[in-house]
Amino acid sequence: MFNRVMKPVTGIGLTLMVSACTGFYGGGAVAESGTPVALNQTGYLPNSPKIAVVVWGDSKPMPWRVQDSNGKVLLRGQTRYFGMNSGSGSPVHQIDFSALKTVGKDYVLVFDDTGSMPFDIGPDVYDRLRYDALAFFYHQRASVPIEAKYVGERWARPVAHNPDTATCYGPKDFRGNDWGGCPYTLDVSKGWYDAGDQGKYVVNGGIAVWTLMNWYEFSKGAADFADGKVAIPENTNGINDLLDEVRFEMDFMMAMQVPEGTTLKLPRGNQMKTLDKLEFSTVDASGMAHHKMHDEHWTAVPMPPHLDKEKRYLSYPSTTATLNLAATAAQCARLFTGVDDAYAAKCLTAARRAFAAAQRLPDVLAIDVLQGGGGGYGDPKATDEFYWAEARRSLKPLCAHRPAIWPRPAATPKGAAIFPGARCRRWAHCL
Repeated sequence: MFNRVMKPVTGIGLTLMVSACTGFYGGGAVAESGTPVALNQTGYLPNSPKIAVVVWGDSKPMPWRVQDSNGKVLLRGQTRYFGMNSGSGSPVHQIDFSALKTVGKDYVLVFDDTGSMPFDIGPDVYDRLRYDALAFFYHQRASVPIEAKYVGERWARPVAHNPDTATCYGPKDFRGNDWGGCPYTLDVSKGWYDAGDQGKYVVNGGIAVWTLMNWYEFSKGAADFADGKVAIPENTNGINDLLDEVRFEMDFMMAMQVPEGTTLKLPRGNQMKTLDKLEFSTVDASGMAHHKMHDEHWTAVPMPPHLDKEKRYLSYPSTTATLNLAATAAQCARLFTGVDDAYAAKCLTAARRAFAAAQRLPDVLAIDVLQGGGGGYGDPKATDEFYWAEARRSLKPLCAHRPAIWPRPAATPKGAAIFPGARCRRWAHCL
């Protein structure tokens, strides 16, 4: 999604912030407007409410009409004065044209002899949004070129951060604590940039990749994203395109795992009140996940990734990142079984290693070692992540282990009750 400011309408002083999605096969249309009539340019469902807004100083109702592409008037009415809009500071009228239910394209709403941007009415006006939303992840890919044939010339860019290699920042953090550094460099290529600073985060990636996996799982194979449906380079490999995007992030997340047999100095327990005097324990960090990796300093905005010259570092492992990896890798193993068994086995191994590491080190919090360059995304408690990871790794059927993992404090919002008749899904893997 890309934010764009509309041109101010002459004599009215209206500036709107809108969102425009990049299209499926090309660059897509970017919302533009030189009209005082603000409406949903994507379109409307036939039976949905249809409200337009216009900036107009007089409180007297004004006439409007909707016409088709041939100029035929389909509906007429009078505006309703709304008053001052607190956000824009402008006087506005509303136009309710919900009575128009006729399916058609390129309708125009005319007010004061000025037409709106064209819009459609139909049962399928939002069908492309699922692809536009998913396209976001391809735009955010690291370590590969973003190709014009998938996104259009406007949004294409060269490869960046390939390879994306880094070691831990240190040995001392910006406060002076001596972490000792990491005795290795990891190649953590691929994955999705979290934002314009080109950082990559296991916790943020966890919720995002889980969303895509759940989308696939609970839509019973996600036929809407069958191979060839989505504008990505992998769309002819015989694998569901949603799973292709999942794999791109999971490759990064699994690469963030600490190598076997690694000893690190890590702060254990909640030391947030003494960040300048951390106490460290020397531990076997094998299987933990590094919390994040990003530039040493904040990236200038806007700065395309291929022009980013900042040195990049790993942050030290955290329990929450490790559990995010355990949960998502377990789900990955289940979904790729029968699709790509070798990859499913890789995910399964990563999930087992991560969960064992989190059980061994349940209290390693995420602490920033760099003064800037990326967000913190810390969490003083990992109880909810433990529940999530434990549920994902449960024996089949999940109900057989309900006494062991349900209920847990993390699973029960304060004041809520567990529904005694709740049914459990059956999962395929025992980790």
